[in-house]
Amino acid sequence: MAVALRQTAPAGDTLRRYAKSQAAELEKTLAAAAAKGHGGVHKARRRLKALRSFLRMMRPAIGEEAFRDANGALRTAGHALAGARKAGAMIEAADKLAAATPKDRSENQPLLAAIRAAAEADAMAHAGEDQVTGGVSVALDQVRLVRRAIHDWRLPKRDIGFYVEGLRKVYGRAKRLLDQGLATGDTVVLHEARKSVIHLRYLLDLLEPVWPALFRAWSKEVQALREVLGDLNDLHDMELLMAHEGSAFAALPEKEKALALIAARRAALIAAVKPFARRLYSESPAGFARRIAALWTSWAKHDD
Repeated sequence: MAVALRQTAPAGDTLRRYAKSQAAELEKTLAAAAAKGHGGVHKARRRLKALRSFLRMMRPAIGEEAFRDANGALRTAGHALAGARKAGAMIEAADKLAAATPKDRSENQPLLAAIRAAAEADAMAHAGEDQVTGGVSVALDQVRLVRRAIHDWRLPKRDIGFYVEGLRKVYGRAKRLLDQGLATGDTVVLHEARKSVIHLRYLLDLLEPVWPALFRAWSKEVQALREVLGDLNDLHDMELLMAHEGSAFAALPEKEKALALIAARRAALIAAVKPFARRLYSESPAGFARRIAALWTSWAKHDD
C-alpha cells in the first residue's frame, strides 16, 4: 500500500494525493483483470475494499453528499465484482468445515464429500468469464466517477480532527456490533461488524507511518479477527444456499445432519471471536480517538 501520511506535508494534501493514487491504481488493476480473469479480480477487490475503508475516514471531512456519492459508486463496483468471490467462497468453507470435523467420525465423510461437491457446483455457476468481464466493465465506470470526484473534495490541511472522527466512527460501529452479535449469537449482526473490522484493518495500514511496529502488530490482530468473522459469514451463506431451491446445496443428502455440522463449527468460531473482540475493542470509541489523535499529532510534530 502506498504511504498516505508524511511528516513533512499537511495531512490533507497527502491524503488527497493518496486517494488519487489509490483510485488510479484500482483502475489499472481492473483494466488488467479484464484480461486475467478471476485472479486479477481478487486483487482489484482488495484495492476496492481499501479505498472504501479510506472513504470512511474521510467522511466527516468531505461531507455526507460527497461521501454518499463516492460510497454508492464503490458499492456498485463491489457488487459487480462479487461473483468472483462467490466462485471460491463455498469451496473454502466446505474445506474448512471438513478440517474442523473430527476425523474419527468416519460416518461424516460421505456427507462432507457431498458438501464439497455442492460447493464446486456452486462455484461453476459464478465462474463464467463473461460474468467477470461484464463486472469489471461496470466497476471501471464507477471507479472513474470516484477518481474525478476526489479532485473536488474540500479537505482540512492540518486539522486532523475530521479524520480522527472518521476513524472513531469506524471503530465505534465495529465495537457496538461485535458486542451485540456476541451477546445474541446473531451471525447477521456479526457480518455487519465484520465490514467495520475490515475498514479498521485497512485504516491501520494507512496509519502505519505514525508508529510502524505498533500499527503492524495491531493490523495483524485485526486481520485475524476479520478472517474468523469471514469464516462465520461463509457458513451463514452456506446455510442459506441449503434453503435455496436453485442451489446445488439444496439437493444435499442428510441436510439436517449437515446443518448440525455447521452449527458446531459456528459455535467454535463465535468462541474464537470473543477474545479478539475483548482485546481489540476494549476501550471506548472516545478513548480510541484520543489515543489515535495523540499518536498522530506527536508524530507529525517530530521529524525523527
